[in-house]
Amino acid sequence: PTTHEHILTRLKCFDVFQPLVKGGRFGVFGFPTSPKSEVALSIIENQATAPSFDADNMHFIYVCIGKSQKKQAEIIERLRESQMLDRTVVVCANEEAGDVLHYMAPLTGCLMSDFFRENGMHSLVVLDELAAHHRAYESLAKHLNIHKPSIVQVYAEILNHFGVTQGHNGFSGSSTVLALVDTLGGKDDLLEPHTEELSTFLDTALMLDEKLLGRNMFPGINIRTLVKGRPSPYQLPMVQGFYTRILKTLRATHRLHERAKMATDLGIDIQEESDVDIEDEISFPEKFEGLVNQLGEFPLHTSLIAMYFASESLLIGWTRRELKAYDAEVHRFLTAKRPELLELLEAWPADKEIPSFIFEDLQSLASEFSQLRITQLLARRR
Repeated sequence: PTTHEHILTRLKCFDVFQPLVKGGRFGVFGFPTSPKSEVALSIIENQATAPSFDADNMHFIYVCIGKSQKKQAEIIERLRESQMLDRTVVVCANEEAGDVLHYMAPLTGCLMSDFFRENGMHSLVVLDELAAHHRAYESLAKHLNIHKPSIVQVYAEILNHFGVTQGHNGFSGSSTVLALVDTLGGKDDLLEPHTEELSTFLDTALMLDEKLLGRNMFPGINIRTLVKGRPSPYQLPMVQGFYTRILKTLRATHRLHERAKMATDLGIDIQEESDVDIEDEISFPEKFEGLVNQLGEFPLHTSLIAMYFASESLLIGWTRRELKAYDAEVHRFLTAKRPELLELLEAWPADKEIPSFIFEDLQSLASEFSQLRITQLLARRR
């Protein structure tokens, strides 16, 4: 079970589409050189400025499995620079530690998280990364004459540690896991066989896309993952209205984008077959991809409004390069036009849904914002 109490990350793909909650089991999959560690470290660092961060009751455990000593030192230094090292236990089983320690490292992190949970505190455990643990498991089973449990049993032993319990002091404690896992890479980001087994134990997992990372998008989540993925059961009620409306536009334009791509491969001009200009609809998913793969520099409610404006306007008049400033432009527009609305949504309780009349107001503002952008572009061209 989980508390449904969110761990805000400032990564839009998590906070809006696949939120982390205390007591949950989450995964980040990616090819071996993808910045999975960077994602985990960003999440830990961003807790220091999160509104709900409780420094006395929230702890972090970073388990390095099979890393080089240089990489371990970089992780520790990064935590020190962000002033989160004093809140983090780092478990190190470097590449020279051997199979036994590689196998035991995740279990060590689990037992530490049990201590915090059973004493009414909260912990986030990063397992970086589980492919090294699996290799150690296979090596030990091969070279030692011992009973070999199935990989399902091994992952069950690790991941069943995470959840929510009533602590000894009467307070509810939780332990949350963020499992970082290597994929085989390549065109389809194929999962290794053991990863397929692991995914059955996770509440949700996000895949890092090699092509997006090559275009300097961070964390590099493909829009296809968000559109076709299973909706999170842990969505905040305050977020739900935004999420539903954004996803509706995203799915419709993504289907059109996929059909246009297929038509191009067949040598068909889909625009000639249509009675209306659909170029903006076709290009929207890729533009939105750039908007999602950003750190949120503003509070969650501002990022939600910006994404809603984007879904209403299809980002007409915005280039991918200019999207870095999109949230700031929306915030500036609302501060000038409707500061009281920003204040209302900033104070809105996370456990209450946004009423429809507010979305009607936002829809009107989104249209005005889009028209203002087009007017500015036309003025520049003159």
